[in-house]
Amino acid sequence: MRTLSAKVERDQAVALLAAILSAPRFDAGIWSARRHGSSPVSKKRRTQPEYIGAKAFQGAIYGDHPYALNERGEVETVAKLTRDDLVAFHRTYCRARNMSIAMMGDISRADAQALAEKHWRAACRPGAAPPIAPVRVAEQGRQQVFPTPPRKAICSWACPA
Repeated sequence: MRTLSAKVERDQAVALLAAILSAPRFDAGIWSARRHGSSPVSKKRRTQPEYIGAKAFQGAIYGDHPYALNERGEVETVAKLTRDDLVAFHRTYCRARNMSIAMMGDISRADAQALAEKHWRAACRPGAAPPIAPVRVAEQGRQQVFPTPPRKAICSWACPA
């Protein structure tokens, strides 16, 4: 979240974020439009070498662990999510012990601590979420080569023939 540093605007923004975290609505109509509208990872992006390489790297490192998944989501999986899935995820993982709060800018440590204590104690359930399975370390490294589609040259000046 970004906000102005003036006390009134900052306090309103922090209170709004805490309200969103403590009782998100997950409006079904908005979620449905988001799921079926623009995809989290566009088809074009999935052909870019950076995406292909990152996905392969994450898969090679983490295998079938959840850390291997794209944090933006995949078109195929996001399309299957329901509002109930979002509510269940929030109920399970939005916990005070899972949160890290970092504030920077025109705010003192005392003011930042007071804001965090005022809003986040009530924003999320106490306790910790269920643990995530440990990551298995690969026994040996490997090399993978992924061909990518050829790209057209793009010039901002007149290219010589």
